[in-house]
Amino acid sequence: MRDPPAHGIRRFCAASLLMLAVLAVLVERSEVRAQSKPEAPSESRSSKPTIANQSTFLPRAAFVGDAICAQCHREIADSYAQTSHHQTSRVADGNAILGDFRDGSNGLWSRKLNVRFAMNARDGKFYQTASWGSESKTSFANEGSAHPVRVNPSGSPYSRTEPFDLVIGSGVRGQNYLYWREEELFELPVAYSAQVRQWIVSPGYTNRAAIFDRPILPRCLECHASYFQSVYPGLELNMYKSQDVVLGISCEVCHGPGRVHAESGGVAALHGAAIGIVNPAKLPAARQDDLCAFCHAGAGVELRPAFSYVPGEVLSESLDLGESESPSDSDVHGRQSLLMRKSRCFKMSATLRCTTCHDVHRPEMDLARMSQHCLACHEVKPTAAHTRAGKQIQSNCIDCHMPILESKIIELDVDGTKVRPRLRSHWIKIYPASPW
Repeated sequence: MRDPPAHGIRRFCAASLLMLAVLAVLVERSEVRAQSKPEAPSESRSSKPTIANQSTFLPRAAFVGDAICAQCHREIADSYAQTSHHQTSRVADGNAILGDFRDGSNGLWSRKLNVRFAMNARDGKFYQTASWGSESKTSFANEGSAHPVRVNPSGSPYSRTEPFDLVIGSGVRGQNYLYWREEELFELPVAYSAQVRQWIVSPGYTNRAAIFDRPILPRCLECHASYFQSVYPGLELNMYKSQDVVLGISCEVCHGPGRVHAESGGVAALHGAAIGIVNPAKLPAARQDDLCAFCHAGAGVELRPAFSYVPGEVLSESLDLGESESPSDSDVHGRQSLLMRKSRCFKMSATLRCTTCHDVHRPEMDLARMSQHCLACHEVKPTAAHTRAGKQIQSNCIDCHMPILESKIIELDVDGTKVRPRLRSHWIKIYPASPW
């Protein structure tokens, strides 16, 4: 009998070593699973890279919550609770949801796709239901969704119902609604517009299709909530621990973690951005601007995990806002900080900040009071516009020099008509059109 060829022995040895390596990996993974350590999502779940510096999370034990702050700052806490910042996310209940659930006012219909949406209240809870029939044109009602629709051969309508779990938006301009599917968070397809005072298609959805699968990613939540614990920190996924959530913009979003301050009786000095308490008014001007720009200068690209930015830090180390936009591309939606920086008033003033006009601890004051800040530097000159306005000019600088304009990047679907939301521009200048 001939000896086996040498290359056969080498192949057998190589195969044996490979099998041993595979077994070792499998054993290691089984041990990890036995320790209840979750396996990271596969690359197919997210094509985006992991955000750098995942170790930058502050321990949640450093935060104490608004109730502790209110023990010493009751008047400010009560006032702040009425502001849009504090109310920008809430649990969905009858006090938070603005839409009308009465028969005749609780529906939305897509003629094109023959899809009907109904908003209903049952036993103290609230639901959105989409119903569609069996015509061929409705068979793609969920086109693009992870759960495509099949036409019902019997001809009876299909339907899908999901709950209102969270409200996003204070309601000044409108509200969006979210629901949980286990650990995943999604946007409901119907929203509410305060501008037209009715149910509308949620921004980001199109054609009034019965799609319930638009994921809510961390960067979105970062500007509408104080904290959401991600299941996989650093990945752009819509998976969170629903019991580890802090809704609304809390005191510590702007003042930093407060445990050291609270446990010292309120006398702990500011030793650094990550300990003690932060008084934004005492930060350098650039850091004050950063704090507002974190949510009022566009979404940007995150360089660190969501909910890890702390007031007083350099914003560009956490968020890349890109190059400054050209004036013609600046939009009134979510760009307030960028528009303010383009203003001649801002460039020439050493003291003009967002908080010059905005007291974040109180609901917005009227335009007459805000205009007094303008008159501290500007005289009312006898131009033609001023003459036409008369004495009113001294009580309303804002509507002429910071007018309400249509957004160029946001569209709302109102009864099949595209409507652009109107927001106040923060680019202070002389505009060609004025109410006078």
